[in-house]
Amino acid sequence: MSDFRGLVLTNTIYKESDVIMNVLTDDGKIAVKAKGVLKPNSKNRIFTEVGCYSLFHTIDKMSQNIYTLMNAERVKRYSNIENDLLRKAIYDCLLEVFNKIESINGNVITVKAQGVKYKELAQINTRFGKSLAQVNKIDGDIVSLQVFAGGQGVSTGDEVRFFGHDMRVSFSEDLLGRIFNGSGEPRDKGPALTDNM
Repeated sequence: MSDFRGLVLTNTIYKESDVIMNVLTDDGKIAVKAKGVLKPNSKNRIFTEVGCYSLFHTIDKMSQNIYTLMNAERVKRYSNIENDLLRKAIYDCLLEVFNKIESINGNVITVKAQGVKYKELAQINTRFGKSLAQVNKIDGDIVSLQVFAGGQGVSTGDEVRFFGHDMRVSFSEDLLGRIFNGSGEPRDKGPALTDNM
């Protein structure tokens, strides 16, 4: 058994009634599986909410580097993160996971990371600029990402920042007739997506 204090950064539905949380602890980010918390009578459901800071009582890591939640005690609840600019900025910084690239094979890179989910979007900071990538394979703590702009110019010294969500794009009638690349950047010399939404 392991006990630790942690802040829930993200939670992802797993199977029918389970949730896997990405929890920030004194020792870094860890993954915690909460079994059955989506059932109506679950007493642990409140501890899986994003922004909940709790003392977690867990079973030690399993083969996939995931702890299993037994129960928890809430220490503090940081609510309304989305509506408070300062809290949102701090939360976004907490979500950042910087990782060194382990290997590059064409337009696929490999990094070591925990708490990352399939199809999650990431940004690679290279000396030539920023490139977007998407998780396409997870094997324990080894994560493979496909770089949208290709692997050229990416080096093992570059850093990867995971966004905690899959690809999103704004849309409105202003997009009709527009041309964008795969990263959502305009190719038609028109304004960027955020400029006219």
